[in-house]
Amino acid sequence: EKLADHFHLSNQQLLLTHGSEQGIRYVFDSFLDYRDEVVYLCPSYAMYDVFAYFNKAISKKIEFGKSRHISLDRVLEAVTNKTRLFVLANPNNPTGSFFTFEEIEHIAKHTLNNKTMFLLDEAYFYYYKIDSLALIEEFSNLIITRSFSKAWGIAGARIGLIFSDKNNISLLMRQKPM
Repeated sequence: EKLADHFHLSNQQLLLTHGSEQGIRYVFDSFLDYRDEVVYLCPSYAMYDVFAYFNKAISKKIEFGKSRHISLDRVLEAVTNKTRLFVLANPNNPTGSFFTFEEIEHIAKHTLNNKTMFLLDEAYFYYYKIDSLALIEEFSNLIITRSFSKAWGIAGARIGLIFSDKNNISLLMRQKPM
């Protein structure tokens, strides 16, 4: 209840997890089936590859190449109506690149139009201060994960959060062990 108040959300719009990594896995496990397409930037958080592999999904990676930036147009081109899940670490680790609030909003619209779930991994949210939580009210396909370990300095506690619409949170809660 205190976290919901802190983030100005209802209790049904958030879920505590054992670190944001577990929250990310819940999303992969809940929204990907055999041979479903998942799109994400490369390089990025290494566990995206692992979770895609566990779910026998098809990974489509948007490569950085020589640049440390990927344009919005490249993302929109990569995410099609075949894409079941788009994952974006924002800001990205290890490149440090990030998308603006307006670009995230544009991606959310594009993924919604393509019936694609959009996982916004904000493990490093506190280092760039773009607050995208308001977008979960508008986009039912948006799921945001955050971690307490980066800015709060409590990595040993393994606390993460998932934010989304109450229907997604209800579905993700089914993944949570007792």
